Amino acid sequence: MESTQYSRLPDPDTFELEPDYFELEKLLHPPTRAARLKDWARRNALLVGLVALFFCVAILYIAAQLASRPGLWHIGRPSGASLKQAIEQPTQQPKIVETDKGILLEEGPDQTQIEGDNGLLTQEGDAVEVQGGGNNGNVTLDVPGADVVAGDNNGQATLQSPAPQQQDPPEPPIPIKAVFYSGSEGPKACRGHVLAVINLPKPAGMGVPGPAQCYNFPGEQFSGCANFWANKADGCAAKVFGETNCRTYLNTAAFMVENRAVGGHWRSVEVQCGIPEPDPATLGKPPMMDQISSMVDNDKAKGGKREVSNDAQLPA
Repeated sequence: MESTQYSRLPDPDTFELEPDYFELEKLLHPPTRAARLKDWARRNALLVGLVALFFCVAILYIAAQLASRPGLWHIGRPSGASLKQAIEQPTQQPKIVETDKGILLEEGPDQTQIEGDNGLLTQEGDAVEVQGGGNNGNVTLDVPGADVVAGDNNGQATLQSPAPQQQDPPEPPIPIKAVFYSGSEGPKACRGHVLAVINLPKPAGMGVPGPAQCYNFPGEQFSGCANFWANKADGCAAKVFGETNCRTYLNTAAFMVENRAVGGHWRSVEVQCGIPEPDPATLGKPPMMDQISSMVDNDKAKGGKREVSNDAQLPA
């Protein structure tokens, strides 16, 4: 016969269980934030490993891209030795300044000291003889096209210009240069950073086309805007292409004296100088010239039919 002590269960309102030991430990000593983070990382070890692997691969890829990107001097490979194309940053024009010791020819970071009784180098590299007795006497320099007068404390040095001519003065010579940017064409200038600079020597003469040279941009990047500078007499033009190695022709840009931005989307460029100027007689009429002429003639005809009656009375 069962005892009533074990057969009878307590009422639900009074029935309570003792908390587990581990649960009691959690209640008495809650885990810190570092412990919770460590526990979460242990439970999600696969996810944490994948994220770490992704960041490592991304860092290695960026480092490899930066290491393999060539400099600006690696654009293309010149084929004509006579051109001696230089891919470099533009240099400043030489300046002639006055010093106490004589005349100083300043060109970039290098400076050449020239005394009054020595030769003076021009921009073309030719020596101009100095006539006179040194810094203590009058020194005259005859430089074609110069209009600068310089002197020292003990004497004078004069640059004599040729007699003025009645014809229009020629354009001041400017270096042949093309600057390509990574951004697009803006309202006044190109956007982005400088992607490449191409400096070319002056051609042998007008009407003597030089060899065309193709250039690829560094790292096969795209250029969205460029400036092309040269004198009109140089006859330089640049063909731009949508693919490397001058494939997929897009447009032709002419070098000009004005600082004008030319927009596009290019991967390579072909530059050529010495192209002769086209004969206007062989170009024919401009587009839509006949339509414009007919519109002007019609306006003149309508205006000729307007007559003022002599019998018209003016208001009193």
